[in-house]
Formats: sequence, structure tokens, C-alpha cells
Amino acid sequence: MTSYVYLMLAALAGFFMPVQAAINSQLGQKIGGPILASAVSFFVGTICLFAFLLLSKVSMPTLTVLQSVPLKLYLGGVIGALFVAFITLLIPKLGAATMVAFVLGGQVTTSLILDHLGLLGLPQHSLSMPRILGGVLIIVGIYLIRRF
Repeated sequence: MTSYVYLMLAALAGFFMPVQAAINSQLGQKIGGPILASAVSFFVGTICLFAFLLLSKVSMPTLTVLQSVPLKLYLGGVIGALFVAFITLLIPKLGAATMVAFVLGGQVTTSLILDHLGLLGLPQHSLSMPRILGGVLIIVGIYLIRRF
């Protein structure tokens, strides 16, 4: 795939986030709150992912392989569950734009740190003035979205 396809997929993922939060928020209002809605969302998503795996004929890892994976690498599921629960809880309280702006601010700040230090197996990309300026501009954008 070309880098343009990857960029478009990233934009599509960005599109999905506030839409998912809004849908989960409505689901929570119908079934009993944001945590339950997040759990139902994850359950439906898990079914979809397993269906996709079956259709794509990906070979499944053995139990031995799954047991050999360091426990810390399963934290992605915990973080994903917390993320979905948080955005489901926050979108009706903050609105889509403010919620996404603050999420984006947290994502960019963390990403700059991870890149600079080369943490979690990521390639190292040093902080530079343009990268710092980009982060500052995002913070200015967050302020403008929240203020107006």
C-alpha cells in the first residue's frame, strides 16, 4: 500500500472515533450507562473481528504461543477498553469537538514523547522545533475549540 492509502486509513480511523463515541453514548442511554455500552460495543467488535479472521483465513496462534507473550503486551486491550469507556462517558458532557480535541492533544503529546524516546519498540524520532511547534499549534487549536 502506498503512504497515501495509509494516510487515508488514519483519517478514516479519526472519523470513526467521534462517531463511535456518539453511538456508544446513545447505546448507554438505552441500556444503562457508558460502561455497559462500552462492554456491549467491545463484545460486538470482538464478534466482528473473529468473523473477519475466519473469512481472511489467518492462522490462529496456539495456546502455547499466547501463554508465551509477556503480560504487558495484553495491556492494549485494557487501554482500548478504557479509551472506549472514557469517550462514551465524555462525548455527551463535552460535545464531539471538545472531546476529540482533548483526546488529540493527549495523543499528540504522548506520541511526541514516545517518538523522542523510542519507547515501546517505536523508531526514535527526536524532538525538533517543527514537531514542537506542531504540538503547540494543536494546543492552541484545543483552546480555540473549547473557548468558542
